[in-house]
Order: sequence, then structure tokens, then C-alpha cells
Amino acid sequence: MVGHRGCSVVVLAGLFNFAICFFPPYPIMEKENTGTADDADTDSRSLFETLGPEPIPICDCNKEIDIMVKGMRAAYGRMESMQRRVDEMSSQLFSLQESMKVVPARLARLGIQPYDVAFSAKVAANRPFLRDIDTVIFDEIVVNNGGAYDPFTGRFTCPIAGIYHFACTILSGFNTTIETMFYLNGNDVGRIYSGAQNNRGSGSNSILLQMKEADQLSINVFYGNGDYVHGQWSTFSGFLVNPLNL
Repeated sequence: MVGHRGCSVVVLAGLFNFAICFFPPYPIMEKENTGTADDADTDSRSLFETLGPEPIPICDCNKEIDIMVKGMRAAYGRMESMQRRVDEMSSQLFSLQESMKVVPARLARLGIQPYDVAFSAKVAANRPFLRDIDTVIFDEIVVNNGGAYDPFTGRFTCPIAGIYHFACTILSGFNTTIETMFYLNGNDVGRIYSGAQNNRGSGSNSILLQMKEADQLSINVFYGNGDYVHGQWSTFSGFLVNPLNL
């Protein structure tokens, strides 16, 4: 009897396991695919909104490269043109330098010293109403070898360092006096007094100066002492005595 009861229990246990496998106590729910095309579009839009719009290209690289290439070609063309001009100017400068080498020899054959600097000028017309330290302008050129004297400004500009000699004569107006000075780079280096009572009076002076290249000399009124210079009789002259290596 015991043996039959044990067999029964085994059989019942096997039937129970079989039932559990094929008939579970809780039904397995499968997700039904009931979606439509509209639902798919909605899902796509949601995904687009989540990820953001498609990136917009920054530039058309081919067009940008073409523009850059054209610009570089144009710049290269301008550089070539400038280089040609530089080469032409260099050639002209070289030719000028070579031609200048023969100038001293040509001057020597003509009996002219290479450093021939000399000038003489006079006041063409009366100059009244001079003030303060006005420059007396000797505007009528007599000699101007080397072109160092400027008849428009009244200044002599030293072309080469050396010892120079200058002389000046000033004629005053009738019954008046005037004082003038040799004015070197803004400094008084020599003075002239001119005047007479009941007549015109002349005054003269001369001076030796050691000058550097680009120094300037003029004749100026001596700080407002007089205001009239008579024309034609008033003169200013100078010349290079000896060049120096300064």
C-alpha cells in the first residue's frame, strides 16, 4: 500500500509541473503592434525635436578656396609689378652713381673745384615794416655757385662742412637806423649797425664761420631795432674757404 501511495505522489508532482509549464498562473502579455503611419511620423518628429535641426553648412569651401586663390594671384601680380619697378629704380640709381664718379674729373678739366660754393645777392627793392627778428631777404641773385643760397627764404644752407666767409652791407632808410645780425641756426654770431642823421647810413661786417653740413645762416633784424632796409645797396655774400672732414 505504501508503494502505491508513493507512486501516486510522483505522478501527481509530474502532472503539476506539466501544468505549470503550459498553463502559467499569470498570462504572458505580448505587446501588440497596433501602430499606424501617423504614429511613426509623430515618433520621427519627436526624435527630430530632441536631437535638434540638421546642422547648416558654415560655408561653401570650394567657393571660398577659389576666392582665396584669385586674391593670392592678384597679390602676386602686384608684387611682380613692384619688383620690376624696384629693379628699374635700382638700375637708374646705379647709372646715376656711375655718372657721378666722373663729375670731379670733368670739373677739374674745366678748371672748377669740386667744392665750388659761393654766392652773392642783393635786396631788389626797399623793405619797410620789418619786425622783431625778421629775415632780410636778398632776392636778387648775382652769383649762386652750388645753389646753397635760397633767394626766397634768405637762408644759406651749408652743403658741405668747412670754413666759410660771409659779408653783408645794409643801407638804412633816410634819417633812420637799423641793427641786423648774422643769424646761425637761430643764434646771433655777428652784428651790423646802419644809420645816419638827415641821410641814409650804411653798415658792413664780415665773419668767418666753421659750419657743419645743413647749418643755416641768414641776416636778421636784431630784435626789433629798426624796420627799414634800403634796396639795391644792401648786399649779402659768402663762399667756402676750406672744406673740413667733420
